[in-house]
Amino acid sequence: MNNFYFNTRKTTEQLVENISAEVACLQSNYFASPAKWHLAHTTWFFEEVILKKFFPKYRQYDKRFNYLFNSYYESFKGYFPRNKRGLIFSPSFNEIINYRKYVDKFFSNISQKKTKDFLKINKLLILGCNHEQQHQELLLMDLKNLFFQIPFNHYFNKKVSSRKSSNFISPKYYDFEKGQYYFGAKNDDQFVYDNEKNGHYAYLDKFKISKYLVTNAEYLDFIKDNGYKNFKFWLSDGFDWIKKNNISSPLYWKKHKNKFYEFTINGFSELNLDLPVTHISYYEADAYARWSGKRLPTEFEWELCSKNFGVNGNFLEACNYHPIPEKKNNSFCGNAWNWTSSYYIPYPRFKPFKGILAEYNNKFMANQLVLRGGSCLTPKSHYRHTYRNFFYPDDRWQMSSIRLAI
Repeated sequence: MNNFYFNTRKTTEQLVENISAEVACLQSNYFASPAKWHLAHTTWFFEEVILKKFFPKYRQYDKRFNYLFNSYYESFKGYFPRNKRGLIFSPSFNEIINYRKYVDKFFSNISQKKTKDFLKINKLLILGCNHEQQHQELLLMDLKNLFFQIPFNHYFNKKVSSRKSSNFISPKYYDFEKGQYYFGAKNDDQFVYDNEKNGHYAYLDKFKISKYLVTNAEYLDFIKDNGYKNFKFWLSDGFDWIKKNNISSPLYWKKHKNKFYEFTINGFSELNLDLPVTHISYYEADAYARWSGKRLPTEFEWELCSKNFGVNGNFLEACNYHPIPEKKNNSFCGNAWNWTSSYYIPYPRFKPFKGILAEYNNKFMANQLVLRGGSCLTPKSHYRHTYRNFFYPDDRWQMSSIRLAI
């Protein structure tokens, strides 16, 4: 367990080692957070959930942090507004690094001690590490959105391929027969979130699901066919949303002299037609599926197919920070999150985490949709086939893509 904690903390800090303190304090949008805030919040989580509760001798680093770096927990009587986190000029970035060292040092000193609450602490420590891994992905999502505001700032010094191949990936499908299937996590020792527990059986009709994610080339055909202008392909809310926000392509696409370019975490490059289309909303994914004469899979259809594959592919550890061609991904997961048509609702007999952690997932189970599969920004050790990610239908700064079903 020691290794999991310290390796997780080290990974987070490696993700920001090449950015300046000034960049770490900036917030690009109301939905994003500064890198400094992510570093502080994940540390506050360990401090609040474990250290202050189980270790009377622990002295809180700074009482202001209860308000500044609480994310959304109402149990703690208030938190700084999410859309104003970029205004937190104090404490400084360096002070947050010192805060992390302070908490890590305490864990280093006590982690070998078998206290009477050792099992409870260990479970919370595993939860805290998984929580920080979630924020590693959010951190990269938010930095990419920040760099997009001033696109000549590059993050990782790694070239992104801009091959202009027009070779389409053949639309191969996996077939499944109708029947009763088991979904969700089984009761074993593996860590899972509360929204994955209470595995259960559900009936599925026969279906087919695509072997590959939709490519940029395929999505470009949708755009060229006036897909963004034809209301017949869109949900009413979705069509109102694209008109109101003047949306005519994925989030990080820009057209220049009749050519599309895509912004990556390394800057702009000419659109690579072989890569999966990414950074699209549920509305866009659903419209594309309708245009193609197909549909989005349910989360249970996705999970059933995924169980035939191991957990490998293009995850954070590959250090690509961008999708790769699906044939090279050689996996059903990784690369980009897959929108499903399933609403994020509780499983039968759902029970949230206890105490303050009841707010972790439970209160978000309304008006959001489930995504499956992980992405190139998701730590591999964090992912499992029962993992349920969730976003609002108009969200698209996450690494989201399309997999079709019939």
